[in-house]
Amino acid sequence: METVGERAQPEAMATDTRDRGAKEAPVNGQESPFRSLFEGSAEAHVLFKKGVIVDCNRAAMALLGYTRRKHVLALSLSQISPPLQANGQSSDAFFADVQAVLSKEGRHRFECLRCRADGTAFPVEVVLTAVSLDGEPFVHAIWRDITDRVKTEEALRDSEERFKQQMVTELERQLERIGRDLHDGLGQLLTGIRMMSEQLATKLDHEADGLGERAAKIAGYAKEALTQTQAIYQGLVPVQLSREGLQPALLNLAEHTWDLNGVPVVLHYEAPRLAHGDETTVLHLYRIAQEAVSNAVKHGQASQVVITVWEDERQTVLRIDDNGQGFEPQETTTGPSLGLDSIHYRASLIGGTVTIHSTAGRGTTVLCLLPPQVENPSS
Repeated sequence: METVGERAQPEAMATDTRDRGAKEAPVNGQESPFRSLFEGSAEAHVLFKKGVIVDCNRAAMALLGYTRRKHVLALSLSQISPPLQANGQSSDAFFADVQAVLSKEGRHRFECLRCRADGTAFPVEVVLTAVSLDGEPFVHAIWRDITDRVKTEEALRDSEERFKQQMVTELERQLERIGRDLHDGLGQLLTGIRMMSEQLATKLDHEADGLGERAAKIAGYAKEALTQTQAIYQGLVPVQLSREGLQPALLNLAEHTWDLNGVPVVLHYEAPRLAHGDETTVLHLYRIAQEAVSNAVKHGQASQVVITVWEDERQTVLRIDDNGQGFEPQETTTGPSLGLDSIHYRASLIGGTVTIHSTAGRGTTVLCLLPPQVENPSS
């Protein structure tokens, strides 16, 4: 086991290969087909024993940034590995996990970070195989530099993330456009119909029996249609967000949920910093609450919804509870799954996380946690 710097790494661990059909290979230095393949390979080959490199080929030397073999021999994995791996795990813990697999399987493929002679870290794909040389246990490693592949994958992820953000931004623009079209077009038309019907009802009430009552009903229908159109507009374009902040917008959401669906929504709000917080954060929190309430009413058949917003020095919390039908996790492939995906994605855009607890027949809880909010200086 490796002892340099008190770090033990799996590529150098002695491995019992008697029960795995371990490869029998000539000892280092002997002329053989194995030696020719080892030295002539374009891939980096390294041989470890008890925590140190005991042999390597020229490709391995070049990969590590060395020109002489003697500078590579006796290096331990702690000397060619950064303190932390790409996933944030310490190299000690990371390679302990790798060793567990290698000890069980006798062979393991994974990706990790290595360090060159100048100290720069780079990603490699590693294939480990337990081998026996003259009855002694060794670990043979093949390293492949995957820097270009990792850069390409990162570029693709960044491009995908930018595309998603652009889609969300465009969706908000389209919602605002549709809402304003409803308000300026259909809303104005319904307002005219209501006013004309009310005037007609008043006139007919004095001239013909029963006609005034019918006209009044038409006016009532127009008024109800106008109310619903305005409620839809308010949901699509929550103007209170930019004017007054999250709390008034959520109160408006509660009011319109009652108007449209007859479902009461109770709001508990104790987050004063959000009143003057980042507009993007406030918008996404509103949309998360809006989607959760919509799912509760339409899919969960809830008879009551409770929205809770609070904050302290550690976090900001948005929680939506309903007493609806709930659902089992495996059922999210149908129904409101797209909305749930939207909730998770919106939370990720503002540095938050979402946990959804639901059980069939026992309602649903949507819990969104954010880092503590800082007041916007421009507010």
